[in-house]
Amino acid sequence: MIKLSDKFTTIRFKELYKKDKIANILLEVEKSNNTLTDLEYTKELKDVFIIDLETDIFKNSEIDRLVRFIYNEILDKNLKENNKIINKDIWNKYLMFKENEDKIYNKKLGTTTAIHYEKPSFNEAITKDNKDSIKYKFNFPKIDDYEKLYIDSETTNNCYKVRICEFIVKNNEEYAFHLLHTIFNSGFDLKIKLCENCKKPFLTKTLNTQNCLRLNERGLTCRYEKIKIQKQHQNDDPIKHLIKNVRDLYENKPEEKEKFIEELNDKKIEYFSNNKDFVLWLLSHYKTKEKRQDTIERLGLSIYL
Repeated sequence: MIKLSDKFTTIRFKELYKKDKIANILLEVEKSNNTLTDLEYTKELKDVFIIDLETDIFKNSEIDRLVRFIYNEILDKNLKENNKIINKDIWNKYLMFKENEDKIYNKKLGTTTAIHYEKPSFNEAITKDNKDSIKYKFNFPKIDDYEKLYIDSETTNNCYKVRICEFIVKNNEEYAFHLLHTIFNSGFDLKIKLCENCKKPFLTKTLNTQNCLRLNERGLTCRYEKIKIQKQHQNDDPIKHLIKNVRDLYENKPEEKEKFIEELNDKKIEYFSNNKDFVLWLLSHYKTKEKRQDTIERLGLSIYL
């Protein structure tokens, strides 16, 4: 990740509604007049820097501080961790809190110019193929797509409509406040959660996503590592591991494999409360006594026998 120089002030938050019925977002920083000293970009293009919205925006210390303040002071402290999200409703609660605080301490953020516009105009965007009834699938863009999406947003060749919020900021505090305000007032119902794994904030569209896409020192994303651990835990159950082993015996024998799967469902019911007989039935698929004994020792099945 590369740190920006000290010359940037103009930020553009773009919502792209594309002709393939996919919606994306881009966060751009113009390469001129920067006054932000704590900003990192994800990819450099000719005229702008692009910042990843899912995770990289939170590398800015002021955004991270503001998010954690809302978690600690605005969210209900009795909520379970999985239910702790910052959405538009929570942001509006923060705005009310901030308004009261500003009155008490006579504080106010500097005036920020915010311009909202669309390319093409709304009327031009409504065509036979692009009606309000179109359902757009939202995706966070991948880093390899940034340049193409930027060109699309500038030319609108592949977009029905690009909705843009452009704002000028003087410092990190203004940047954090106005960017989060724009995010929560976009058309995508975005939410901020803390990753279960690394405990850092990330932006998400869905409620059930619990882990982010940051890479750890093992080269795995938090999201993939969680899935990998869950699979390992499944295999920690000796009987589940044994079932998988027996199924693998028939990997190249599709008819016998299908027969095993059908019998397996029946045996699970038959031996519902009798692990010993169920394990013995599974072990019977091994042809020799030696292989059965080796499997018992390898998987620790003696506790059932």
